[in-house]
Amino acid sequence: MGVLIAAKKKALTIDLNPKSSRRLQLTEAYAQKYYKSKIKNIVDAEINGLEERPRYPIAIIKRNIQQAWDAESDEVKQEIMHDIQEGSSSSNRSPPVNLLIDRTPEEYATAIDCIPDAMDSINNSLAKQTGWIWTILGGGPDPRFGGQVRTVA
Repeated sequence: MGVLIAAKKKALTIDLNPKSSRRLQLTEAYAQKYYKSKIKNIVDAEINGLEERPRYPIAIIKRNIQQAWDAESDEVKQEIMHDIQEGSSSSNRSPPVNLLIDRTPEEYATAIDCIPDAMDSINNSLAKQTGWIWTILGGGPDPRFGGQVRTVA
């Protein structure tokens, strides 16, 4: 979900849900691909066999994923490794988000000009939804001031 903030006939798009910037670990990719078909029933049976159902059964889930991975055939392990390396399946997340995109100093300056209105819009929206008062801090080199570091709040 992105938010488009318009300021002084300029626009700044803020990605509120950026994609993950790391590749999945082998067991994560394995679970993403095979959890429902190979692991879920085992986890459900273990949880249902407990006297008291855990509120957050993540430890049980992770242990069973690891045990299933350890017992898995070399063929499936190779498949998962290939999927991660090639990005050929849903078990690989999107390419990393580059937060420092190559931009011109003018493009950075234009985005910096949008910050006060963007911060006001975000703060006002959060305040209306929560009843809280919000502060957002930011800082970095400003091309309009020879790259000197400036901060805004």
